[in-house]
Amino acid sequence: MSALWYLVGARDIPVSGKLVKPGDMGGGEIYQRGTHVLPLDRIAERYGSDVPGFLARGRELGSEQAEYGDASLRLFPFPRVPVVLLLWKKDPEFVARAGLLFDSSARFHLPVDVIWSTAMISLLAML
Repeated sequence: MSALWYLVGARDIPVSGKLVKPGDMGGGEIYQRGTHVLPLDRIAERYGSDVPGFLARGRELGSEQAEYGDASLRLFPFPRVPVVLLLWKKDPEFVARAGLLFDSSARFHLPVDVIWSTAMISLLAML
């Protein structure tokens, strides 16, 4: 295990396969206030009419394609902390939307503020 994992307190716990919203892992308000709001609207704006571009950018970042929404990606900012980005494309009836989920085991590897930072860095890398 790398020194970074030791510093943030990661444990030898496998990925659970259960996806959860960041706020469901404790400290939920950090994702909903002020400068901590995740820029999901910018992802939807940027890729809502460009699903191929969303998938291409994900490939550039080493992601795996997932099977959620109209398109989704599984990024690996840390080996045991996958981040799933979901995209619902714009259509005549609905505006584009984006979502972000973590594997439920992330809370055992990272403190809440580092989970937020991981989400933010993942989104900014897509932009």
